[in-house]
Amino acid sequence: LRLKAHVGEWGTAKDIRTEPFAKRLCHHRRCRADAPSGDVGHPRHEGRDAPPDDADYPGGQTIKQEGTAMTEREKMIQGLPYNAGDPELMQARRRCKELCFAFNQTPPSQRDKQQALLRSLLVQADEKIHIEPNLWCDYGCNIRAGRGLYINHNCVILDCAPVTFGEDVLIGPNCGFYTACHPIDPEQRRTGTEFARPITVGSNVWFGGGCTVLPGVTIGDNCVIGAGSVVTKDIPANCVAAGNPCRVLRPISPSDKLDLSDHN
Repeated sequence: LRLKAHVGEWGTAKDIRTEPFAKRLCHHRRCRADAPSGDVGHPRHEGRDAPPDDADYPGGQTIKQEGTAMTEREKMIQGLPYNAGDPELMQARRRCKELCFAFNQTPPSQRDKQQALLRSLLVQADEKIHIEPNLWCDYGCNIRAGRGLYINHNCVILDCAPVTFGEDVLIGPNCGFYTACHPIDPEQRRTGTEFARPITVGSNVWFGGGCTVLPGVTIGDNCVIGAGSVVTKDIPANCVAAGNPCRVLRPISPSDKLDLSDHN
C-alpha cells in the first residue's frame, strides 16, 4: 500500500511507503538538485539533523548571501516578523493540514499507516512515539519528537518556530503548544504580520490534560505540569508546577516515589 502526498517546495515524499522503516525524503536543496530527473528527493540521511553546510529546511538555520532578499519562510525560521499569507507558507500549511487530516482519519488498527504519516509530517519521529488523533499543526517540519513521546487526543502544535520534545514526554488530552505571535498594535495585526518563538520541552516531562504552552517557553527535565496550566514563562527542571499563569509549586523529591512493593 502506498500513500499519496502533496509535493511542495520543501521536498515531501512523492510516494510515502507504509513499511515500518520508511524514511522521509530529504529536504536539502542541494540533494534535491542532485536527484534524478522527475524525482523530488531521496531518503533522509542516517542522522536526524541537517548537515551544517546545508540546513536550508524549515526549523533549521538559514545562511543568506550578502545582498540577497530573505524569503518569508526564512524570516519565520529566524524569528523575524513575516507575512503569514506568503504563497510558499500557505502551500506548506495546506500540505501539513492534508497530512494531519489523513492521520486523524486513519483507523487505529492501521498502526503502520499512522506511523508512516507521522514520519512524513514531523521532522523527527520514529516508531517509539505514539500520538492519538486528533493532531493538528501548522507545518509539522518544525516539530522534533524525542523517543517515547506520547500525545493524547486533541493536541494542537502551532510550529511556526521549532517545537522540541525530549524523550519519554507524556502529554495529556487537549493540550496546546503555540509558537505563533501576533503584533499588539491593531494596525500591524491587520496586515497579517506574525512572528514566532520556539518551545523546548525536556525529557521525562508530564503534562496534565488541558495545558497550554505559550511562545518562547522552555520546560526543564522531569517536570510535572498540572492540568489546565497556562505556561507563560520557563519552568526549571525537577519540579511540580501548575496554575494560570503556571508557577513552581515545589521540587520533586524522593518522597514522591510510589510504593510498588505489593505489585512486584
